[in-house]
Order: sequence, then structure tokens, then C-alpha cells
Amino acid sequence: MFGICAASIRAGTIRRALAAAAAVLFFTASSAAADTDKISFDFPLPTSLLGEGSSLINKHLREFQAALKSEAEMEIKFVTDADSWDKVIARLETEHTDVAWMPPYYYARARYFNPKSSIRPLAIYKTGSSIRSPSCIYVRKDAGHKNMQDIMAGRVHLPDESAWAVLNGIFADDPELSKYKIDPTVFFSGFKVLNRESSARALMFKTTDAIVLEPEYLKHIVSGHKPLADGIVPLACSKPLPNVIIVYRKDMDERLVESLRLVLTNMHNYGSFKSLRHYFKISKGMWTNVSHDDLKPWIDLHRDAVSGGWEDSYKKYVLGK
Repeated sequence: MFGICAASIRAGTIRRALAAAAAVLFFTASSAAADTDKISFDFPLPTSLLGEGSSLINKHLREFQAALKSEAEMEIKFVTDADSWDKVIARLETEHTDVAWMPPYYYARARYFNPKSSIRPLAIYKTGSSIRSPSCIYVRKDAGHKNMQDIMAGRVHLPDESAWAVLNGIFADDPELSKYKIDPTVFFSGFKVLNRESSARALMFKTTDAIVLEPEYLKHIVSGHKPLADGIVPLACSKPLPNVIIVYRKDMDERLVESLRLVLTNMHNYGSFKSLRHYFKISKGMWTNVSHDDLKPWIDLHRDAVSGGWEDSYKKYVLGK
């Protein structure tokens, strides 16, 4: 760790760190990328990110690449086409990639099923003053629902398997539902995996009765010029859980890891990354340092998912496999 305040780091400091990192890449073969002067970064594109589509996100990633190359001759190769988190985990474990953007649930899975995993957390996204955010079950405001019982036998949309774990966790924490051992598989009549923006719009168009969504995402989803959040309300929420993380292979050169950490934790106020600062501004966020222990809430939730059979029920009831 550098142990210095972001505000005290001048552009020249970051530039020197990037140059040092580039030198490390040039003279060592620790990177898994095809060329020693490149870092392979897996960024499986969500279909949207804070209300923006994949094409615009790709544009930002290209600008990020250009900034790093011009500042320090460091080249990052983004891999955006991995079709599952298990494949991203496998690429990290087999040294086919160096760094990856990853929801903490899948990090917890990697560490749980492989005690010798080489995957380590590098940075976590902080919004406001916290690295944790809840996820909620949302319903339409005009539906008049007051409690969970009001949506029994309804349909629910969710973005991925981590949201399924969150949904099951909400049920497990509800005194009445847990008392009678009621879980989502018997409570809801239908399930669908759909990206966050589409799920929110489906709720407004009454093609689903509930969705699982993070409040931070909901704030940035609009229909025309009107925020969809105006017509959607939370019915029940999870405990705050750690936000999305960036992970790396632990056998990467430590100087390179520290340089990348320095860049990430200062991107929010460093001019060369001005196109990406849009995300930091609208979410009032920044990347910050993270440890394995910081991710314990997700680690515990994943352990519950394994012991409770939630991963199997996701495949059976949500994916229909």
C-alpha cells in the first residue's frame, strides 16, 4: 500500500508510477498476456452500466487504453467477450489473464471452491463514504404493495446469479418467511434473467411484478427524461454488501500491482482519465483499497448459497436447466 492521500498525489507521481510499471512489464515475463508489455484485463461487458450501453462503455475503455499508453507506454488488452464468470475465473487461475472486473459473489465462489486460488482483490468501488450498498426487491409505486405477502405468486426479474443469492438472503432474513421455510422457488410463480435497465422497464410496463436491483443503478435508469426511480419503490432490502471489485493474480509482479492500484485509486481526480470521470461524478464514487476481509459479507452469503442449495435452485428454477 502507498498509504498516501489521493489529494496529495500529483499527476507527475502517477506518471512515474505508470512508467515504472511499464518497465516492469518490459523486463519480466510475469504478465499472462501474449506480449510482455501488455496487461490482459477481463471486463465482461454488462449490457449496461449506470444507464449506459455497451457501445459507450467500449468507447470509454478505448480512451482508458489510450491514456495509459500515452502516459507510460503501458498497454492494456481488454477482454470483453467472456460469456460467464466461471470462464473469467478459469482464465485468471490458468494465467490467461492478469486482472478482471468482478462482482464479489464470484470472487467468493472462486476462493471457496479452490482454497489454493491465486485470485486476490485489488480495488473496490466506493460510493459516497461506503464500500457497501444494499440490493432491494422493487415494485411499482402505483401497485400499492405494502409487504412481501402482497407479491406472492408474482413474477420476478433479476440480473444474474449473485442477485439470486441476494434474493434468497432477503427471504432467509425475513422472520415470517424463514419461520415457515418459504424461499423464492415456492414464493414466486416465474423468474427471468434480464439486465438491470430492461428489468426496471419491464416492471414499469407491468410485464413483471418485482425486480432485484441495487439503488445506485436505479438512480441512473431513465425513460425519456424521467427517472424510472420515480415510479418504483423498495419492498425489502438486503444488508449492505461490498460493491464491485477489481481482482488480480497474486503472482503478478508486486511493483506492477502497486502501480495499478495507485492508478485506480486516483482515476477519479486525474485529468488523463477525464472520460471515465463521468462515472465517478454521477455515482459520487472512486476506487479504493480492499482486502479479503472487507468482502466477508459476500463470502458468508456465498457459503449460505452453497449450504442452502441456492446455486442448484438457480440453475433449475431460474435458468430452467
